[in-house]
Order: sequence, then C-alpha cells, then structure tokens
Amino acid sequence: MVDMLREVFKKTMKDPIIKEEFNKLGIEPAYADREEFFKNISETNKLTGDLLEKTGLVK
Repeated sequence: MVDMLREVFKKTMKDPIIKEEFNKLGIEPAYADREEFFKNISETNKLTGDLLEKTGLVK
C-alpha cells in the first residue's frame, strides 16, 4: 500500500496539469522519496542553524 501511494505521488508531481496549478501558486512541484526528503530537511536545518548563529540570533 505504501509503495503504491509513493508511486501515485511521484506520478502526480510529474503531471503537466498539476505542475501548472502549482506554478500558478508560485510553487515549484517536486517529488522526493522518504530518504531524499529527510536528507533535504537535515541539510535545510543545518543551513538555517548556521545562518542564525552567523547573524547572532542564536548562540
């Protein structure tokens, strides 16, 4: 079931109509599997933390 849902989401994010609707909202549609999603979150958290420290907002 989970694998089926992953494939449906992956296919949906490639659909030209879906892409167009997301673009109208100013969103770039993208699909990331579980591993890629969590990798991106970790990288974003590190970057955000580094920026907050450099600006002095967090010590």
